Amino acid sequence: MSLDIFPTLPGLKWGSTRVPMHRTSVRETPSGREFRTRYFSFPRWRYKLAYEVLRETDGLAELKTLVGFFNARGGAAQRFLYLDPDDCSVVDQRLGTGDGAIRKFQLVRTWGGVVEPVYAAADDAQVFLGGALADPSTYDIGPSGVLSFNVPVAMGLPVTWAGHFYWRVRFKQDETEVSQFLQQLWEARSVELITVKP
Repeated sequence: MSLDIFPTLPGLKWGSTRVPMHRTSVRETPSGREFRTRYFSFPRWRYKLAYEVLRETDGLAELKTLVGFFNARGGAAQRFLYLDPDDCSVVDQRLGTGDGAIRKFQLVRTWGGVVEPVYAAADDAQVFLGGALADPSTYDIGPSGVLSFNVPVAMGLPVTWAGHFYWRVRFKQDETEVSQFLQQLWEARSVELITVKP
């Protein structure tokens, strides 16, 4: 499992696209009645990024950085982490309440009233028990976003967290296109990412 982080490059065009995706099976009877089965409990997200300028001059290797990252992943073959600049942090996000036995909680974030799992916390993640900052030596956050305490959380004690997080993604396709429009200046009109489970 790759924990490499998608590079932040200055030529990203304003107005990137983000699409929530669900999977639903719809069966229709001869009378027209529908039976629907929902397969995803939370959406997958697809990102479409466009880079207006990727420089390739002395001291600037933006084109090589992007294409090199793509090639190192083998296109869609490997997962990596993406920091969505508009959806990458939580404050006082509730995870659950202790019952005297439970020690593990999945990190989550709430957006638009929907709770979704967080699979990759950044290094600045903080955990709170009953509103008080928990000692980092008393817990561990695993690579899949599972918060594990050394001892069970006391009965009735709320568990919350704050900090930044990454989206676990892969490239949507096995190919990407870059175009040269001036000497040593390139563009990538469509770099597509799709979220994946760990």
